[in-house]
Amino acid sequence: MTGIVYTGSDGKKYTAGAEISVKNAGEGLYVIAEDSFLAARILPPERRTQERLDRIRIMAKDPRKADLSAQTAWPETILYQNGRPVGYITRNLQRYLGAESILADREHVYPLNSRILMGQNLCTALNRLHRAGHLAGCLTPADIMVDSGTGMVMLSGTDFFQLRDSASGRIYPCKESASGYTAPEILRRLSGTNTVADLPLPVYTQETDLFALGVNLFQLLMGCHPFSCTGKGSGAGARPVHVPLPDENIRAGVSYILEENAAFGRPENVPDYRMLPRKIRQLFYRCFIEGSDRPEVRPGIGEWYDALEEMGGQLAQCRKNPRHIYPAENVSCPWCGTEQRMRAYKTAAAGHSAGGEPQGKKKDTPGGKADPGNTGTEELETMRGKADRTGSDSMDGKKKTGKETGNRKGGKKKSRIWIPLVLLLLLAAGMAAFFILTVPVPDVVGMSYNQALGVIESRGLVMVVGEEEFSDTVPDDTVISQTKAGSRLLRNGEVMVVLSKGPQVLELSDYAGAAEEDAVGWLEGDGFTVSTEYEYSEEIPQGKVLYTDPEAGSIVTPGDTITVYISKGSKYASVPDFTGLTREEAEELAAADELYIVDAGEIYSDQSAGLICAQMTDPGTSLERGASVYCYTSTGIVSSDGNLLSADKTHVTISEGDTAVITLRVSSECNYVSSYGNTNIDTLFGAWYEGEPVKLTISMNGSFEGTRLVQLRAYYGSDDSGDPDEILNLYVTCE
Repeated sequence: MTGIVYTGSDGKKYTAGAEISVKNAGEGLYVIAEDSFLAARILPPERRTQERLDRIRIMAKDPRKADLSAQTAWPETILYQNGRPVGYITRNLQRYLGAESILADREHVYPLNSRILMGQNLCTALNRLHRAGHLAGCLTPADIMVDSGTGMVMLSGTDFFQLRDSASGRIYPCKESASGYTAPEILRRLSGTNTVADLPLPVYTQETDLFALGVNLFQLLMGCHPFSCTGKGSGAGARPVHVPLPDENIRAGVSYILEENAAFGRPENVPDYRMLPRKIRQLFYRCFIEGSDRPEVRPGIGEWYDALEEMGGQLAQCRKNPRHIYPAENVSCPWCGTEQRMRAYKTAAAGHSAGGEPQGKKKDTPGGKADPGNTGTEELETMRGKADRTGSDSMDGKKKTGKETGNRKGGKKKSRIWIPLVLLLLLAAGMAAFFILTVPVPDVVGMSYNQALGVIESRGLVMVVGEEEFSDTVPDDTVISQTKAGSRLLRNGEVMVVLSKGPQVLELSDYAGAAEEDAVGWLEGDGFTVSTEYEYSEEIPQGKVLYTDPEAGSIVTPGDTITVYISKGSKYASVPDFTGLTREEAEELAAADELYIVDAGEIYSDQSAGLICAQMTDPGTSLERGASVYCYTSTGIVSSDGNLLSADKTHVTISEGDTAVITLRVSSECNYVSSYGNTNIDTLFGAWYEGEPVKLTISMNGSFEGTRLVQLRAYYGSDDSGDPDEILNLYVTCE
């Protein structure tokens, strides 16, 4: 496919150059002819599934893509051929080495100080992933690529990671797993032939990523898997013992390297775990032992990074083998001790050589027991001792004459003249060494991310993206500022840059249903100016957000004014029962529902004088807020027990021009009945006789709506002079 030109989703053309050999990738990977820092990954047709393409689309539009691309093989641009997606553009990792090769190193080509730096860079790579809302899921050495020159770490295979769509929140789970790197809480959920793809979500979490991080860090520092082990007492006649595999130990929450017992311990080629600093050992114990049942106690990425930083500053170099770097708190070189242990193990396995000394045993040198390995040093010290002991004597043992001695002293004075010259030469050599070992830090402010990365790495330095900031003047993915420009750094030194995210443009979230104070607080916290309006709603409770202007999903910039519309609750209110309240109490109660009290006048009632005794709208009636409720005030207590006057109904409804009839029963003791009510209502009594019903006809002489009260007043006397002896309230609703 070399030479094929693809069209990127960014509108650019990309030409596939030389093919990159990638072990077990199964997919074409080609250097981009226009930019050798980039590579094109072309998927074979059978791998262009909808889910795979969806993953690539999500990654290519991730808002933190620039930060992620710094340490992951993140898809930056989708590639199209004949209008169909066929792959994507990513970083060219051709010069990177797989971490598996680093871990296989037994000659300390990559000594401990280099591995510590690799571990720190692995921490920053995983932190970038978590910061963007994604997870590695299945993180193994095969996914870790290392620049052996700088220690920079890149994560590959990213489109198989667990991804979160920043726009919709949808999770695309990681469906892969690997023996030795799967957290115990996942292994315990697996049974039979089922895989992680069969488990209900969530499967992978930040805590499971922290477990995998711990395993990879342990391998970098110790050169072995933390859950590997070997059986003890496996000599002649010993009973065969099943040595558990790493996954068995992970599931059980035991590490025989961290905690040896009588049956199992560390492999022969592994140094004593106690060579590591105490703080590092505590972190591994939390990660593997305590974290087995409580994943939440596993060390965070920041804890690992800081502990490794501290460890890197307290290292010693072996005198016998300069490649052996180890924590300075060790009395002797643990790597040399491991090599001796391996030699003893091989000797014991091979047995004694025929008729000779056991292999590996040191022999005394002729004339003494000096170690041949130190002979040169001892001879030098012996020679120095002889030279010191000669003093002012001649080589033949005779004393020198005074003249000879004087000449010797004069020679010393002359030799002092050379001391300043030697110092100048040393200073010049030091300056030369400084310029040889260091490189100038280039100024990359104003360059794009890829340009800056190429320039800095070409000098043998490491570029680290410290932060990303919004800028109205600096384009997106461009360096705003940097550290150490113009100075000189040792090779592999770090240059921190700040990248622009361009103008801050946000998609307005949907705040519908949120509490008013929460929505306003969130918006103001994002830098928006907020105004509020209030509307009635039959669906959204009072005090909750109805909608915003601009509407949810609109593209906005901090500083814009966002109007938030808040629900006032239902437009209708249920009428309270005002009877028995004073006018002031009734008005206060009505105001809570935005209703108003209107004085309908004074009538007799069974309430004390001055209290509301009747209302024209029944309690519980639904009224539109802002409506009025007519209420009557009691003039004093009058009986309404029905001894003189009663009716078959006390509520009637009439329309204009219609009449309603109420049947009354009037006691023979009652000599007079009068009516009091609204002027729009006429009442007509028929004659009544003792014990017989009386028809009361009610009609309208005008038009009005609502409910009105008609009060019938009964007297023992022959007229309505004085207070009535009994009352009966009738309610007339006019339509």
